[in-house]
Amino acid sequence: MENLPSDVLSDIFIRLLAKQLAQMRSVCKSWNALLSQSSFIKSHLHRSVHNNHEFLLFYEKCEALHLDSEPFTAHPSTSPHVELTDFIKLPATLQSRGANVIGSVNGLICLYYGLCNRFVVHIWNPSISVVSTLPRYSMPSICDDPIRILFRFGFDPKTDDYKVVKLANFLQPPSFMDPIVVAILGTNFFLVKEWLQVEVYSMRKGSWKVITERFPSQVTGITRTNEVCVDGHDGHIHWFCSVDEGKEQALVAFDLGFETFCEIPVSACINALML
Repeated sequence: MENLPSDVLSDIFIRLLAKQLAQMRSVCKSWNALLSQSSFIKSHLHRSVHNNHEFLLFYEKCEALHLDSEPFTAHPSTSPHVELTDFIKLPATLQSRGANVIGSVNGLICLYYGLCNRFVVHIWNPSISVVSTLPRYSMPSICDDPIRILFRFGFDPKTDDYKVVKLANFLQPPSFMDPIVVAILGTNFFLVKEWLQVEVYSMRKGSWKVITERFPSQVTGITRTNEVCVDGHDGHIHWFCSVDEGKEQALVAFDLGFETFCEIPVSACINALML
């Protein structure tokens, strides 16, 4: 096969599973170079997404698991019954307990761990057991106000780049909030006191950068925070937010290509359901 033209090899390799491609990389340098080309990776991903059977990924909060349990399980989405047919184990470099999933796009899973008041973020490809650990991001200087860090994960089709967006804000404790808002949202809900700088991680560049755009200042809270989110496949990521101290709801979208925010009003019926 070493003498076959590269286009013929590509046509053969594109039909293989990701795990098989990982084995092919170690055969020779020319194969590794071919399989590392961005054009091949994009074509293989497109074929895999459209031709392979889909699996549903189940994630269970690790705190509720036994010590010998695995937090990730998968089963065919075509099955009429939810039965655990396979286990997706975290690589040895990652710990099962304490893992929190940010989101999943095109088979990649973005997750984070809380460590000494900081978050360590990873992008994991379970099909080939490869983990990319993101470099450290900036943190604001010490302040008396509590701080919240939020992440989202998505794919930018304009640049074929996977990105992680980090939001940070200082929080306003419930004691300073309108009593009506506290009664509606509960004492566990914190209003945003100040939105801080937004950082974006580019997987292609392997680095974080601070963008000039700030999260919309009129947003006073995010209703759903670091929960597993099926989002970011079309070049946009979203947050369901509260406006006017929790009295109204809105969607905030972030364009991963232009790296800009926009607010999307929600209908009155959605507002009624959420309040």
